[in-house]
Amino acid sequence: MTDIYHNIFRGDGVKNRALFKEGIPTLIIVFFFTILLYVIHPMLSFLVIGLILFVIYFFRDPNRNIPTEASIIISPADGLITDISEVEENSYFKHKTISISIFMSPLDVHINRSPIAGEVDFISYQKGKFKPAKNLENHQQNEKNFIGIKNNNIQVLVVQIAGIMARRIVNWSSLGQSLEKGEKIGMIKFSSGTKIYLPIDTEVLVKKGDRVLSGKTIIGRY
Repeated sequence: MTDIYHNIFRGDGVKNRALFKEGIPTLIIVFFFTILLYVIHPMLSFLVIGLILFVIYFFRDPNRNIPTEASIIISPADGLITDISEVEENSYFKHKTISISIFMSPLDVHINRSPIAGEVDFISYQKGKFKPAKNLENHQQNEKNFIGIKNNNIQVLVVQIAGIMARRIVNWSSLGQSLEKGEKIGMIKFSSGTKIYLPIDTEVLVKKGDRVLSGKTIIGRY
């Protein structure tokens, strides 16, 4: 628990301060709810203690050793790969691509990282619904944020997708920003999904049903 607390509240760097900013309001709401329940009946407050611990756990930010090989693509999210398919991507690529869908449960780390080193050259936010992100059919309807990243060799598109519990997509990237591979680019509060679109000739190194870790698992090679 000490390590989890340190990872959330250490505040070293812009992205960690942003994570701190996202987590604190939620903790404050839960804390005051605990006080209210205690006033009603002291025993009721114990029901919320578990929720407080969950919120601290949810906003954890574990250290990741980022693979450095130039030609590899790393996962932008923690979670379960629910689909790998060839699809037309019409917002950024505008041609056929490989789509990899990752479902993040409430127990996964919800920080998104850049799959490659490169420059952010596309950002687009789309309002939508908040249906279960594990259902692929809901991805078209749900709230989304698109982040396109390119370098001299490859371009990728990361899509943050809200879910039934997720009510806030957080984007820490900006147009023209230079990103290191594995650099934090945002997060989605509570269960949600992340998609990554890759060039059609990418060598995919994962399969449906695999569990991946953001900034650590190698999902492809170009």
